[in-house]
Amino acid sequence: ISEYKGLRPLDPLAKWFWQLLESWGPLRRSHVLQLATGTAAAPKGGFEYLAGHDIQRSDGAYRFSLRKQQAQQPQDDAATKHANKPLPRAFAPLNRLYLPEYKSKQELAAGLEQALHRMLHGKPAVDAVAQSGGGGSTLHQPLLCQQVEGPPNHMFTIFE
Repeated sequence: ISEYKGLRPLDPLAKWFWQLLESWGPLRRSHVLQLATGTAAAPKGGFEYLAGHDIQRSDGAYRFSLRKQQAQQPQDDAATKHANKPLPRAFAPLNRLYLPEYKSKQELAAGLEQALHRMLHGKPAVDAVAQSGGGGSTLHQPLLCQQVEGPPNHMFTIFE
């Protein structure tokens, strides 16, 4: 059901990704789905019915796509400096998840956790810990989300 670009299903990065998803609970898996597709639940009928949004395609069908992220210039933010690695990125309208070339499953897990934290809370986890004085709790306010009518794969708009 998935498409791959820049990596194959048996490459370590792809295998680590699926192993992590299998080891994580339903809530964290739904967050990964939300990051990649814009919605935290699979469509009615299953994963194969994911819809994308591209004016070039009339059928609207886009499979989940796992892609190797192209090498890029280092980002200048606290989360990336802390992890010394770029974070996974997503293009939800086309159900694409781009993974940097991590050297271990632990690095991939840490990068995904950081990306999920940003999606859910609007800030790098490093900044949130610094704001809270280094403890485990965070004192920042998450972004406000409002459900709006729209295409079936995009159910919310983020307001800052």
